[in-house]
Amino acid sequence: MKLYRILGCLTLCVVGCVLWVRALSAAEEGTIIMLYGGHSGYATRVEGKMVGIIPDYIKKITQGTDLRILWIHSGKGSVTLRSKRPNICYSGIYKSPAREKEMHFTKAIGRVAAYKLLSYPQNTALKKHTRLKEILADDVLKVAALKGASYGAYIDALYAKHSVPRVVNTPKRLANLIVNNAVDYVLMADVTAQKILADTQFVGRLEAYTHLEDLNVGTEYYIACSLPTTLKMIERLNQAIQKFPMIDPSKH
Repeated sequence: MKLYRILGCLTLCVVGCVLWVRALSAAEEGTIIMLYGGHSGYATRVEGKMVGIIPDYIKKITQGTDLRILWIHSGKGSVTLRSKRPNICYSGIYKSPAREKEMHFTKAIGRVAAYKLLSYPQNTALKKHTRLKEILADDVLKVAALKGASYGAYIDALYAKHSVPRVVNTPKRLANLIVNNAVDYVLMADVTAQKILADTQFVGRLEAYTHLEDLNVGTEYYIACSLPTTLKMIERLNQAIQKFPMIDPSKH
């Protein structure tokens, strides 16, 4: 049985390597390698076809152009973008000063709905504050965040300033920290917060707080590409992007 498992893993690795070799060769010929991973509502592959709000948008803006898109799954998209190969891109990524040094960004393609702050019901200590930066400065209130996640430049900067610990890697585990009294609150993207609040495990045990002034504006996201990608290619993407409105936050 172990031998079968090992052979199965090796087969997957070989297939993955072949796909990447084909992808990188295509990139050199002018095709954009578009990485995807993470939230299935944004981009996923179903029966060989890419579906989700990001693929739908990319398909729309590239129709009628000579831009070719090859979708490749990658669990570490932002890491892979640091590749020395050109035309390796990832869609739906936040911009930050640190990332701008490591990759090229297009014009914004969408805006996520405002982040939701989740806590236990009737948290009066939270209600007395009107801004996230005030809550983070309140040493009585404990917070945690997802490992490896970006919350947008504004929130990321505040999290770095206050050394917010990143201790779990899924939203559900993050929510459980509140239920288990390990933290007082967490932040989640609107679509994720809605799913967590509707989960029978958390119904009545969590509440979304939407009164914070500095969380009422959604965060823009972009297509980012590896640094060897030419500025001419980024401009071609920008020309395609500017012909269409950004992705509607209500669809997230």
